[in-house]
Amino acid sequence: MTVTYLYPNTGTTPPTAAQAALQTLMTIEVNALDADTQGVITHNWGLSAAETGFYRPVISTKYLVRETAGDYLTWALPASSANALTFNKTSGGGTGGTFVVDLLRPHTLIQ
Repeated sequence: MTVTYLYPNTGTTPPTAAQAALQTLMTIEVNALDADTQGVITHNWGLSAAETGFYRPVISTKYLVRETAGDYLTWALPASSANALTFNKTSGGGTGGTFVVDLLRPHTLIQ
């Protein structure tokens, strides 16, 4: 599984806590092969237990390339980490693909 950060920074290295502190939106591209089963997206927002308990951050997923077997992506929620999200994908023929994930940081405007 390849996790590539698109915004606010680009590349496979997640934003630092200092970079993340200034952001309310992150965009990530994930490329998954058929055999891949789990990935981690690190946002470094330092969310509180109350925020993760209310299923934050807000997650939006869009498929760019979908293989033949359909949607087999699930999120481990509530997040067990203040700084990262874990997601699972069913393995097997036709389960790979490329998708974009937008994360919205908890903010008083959306809570």
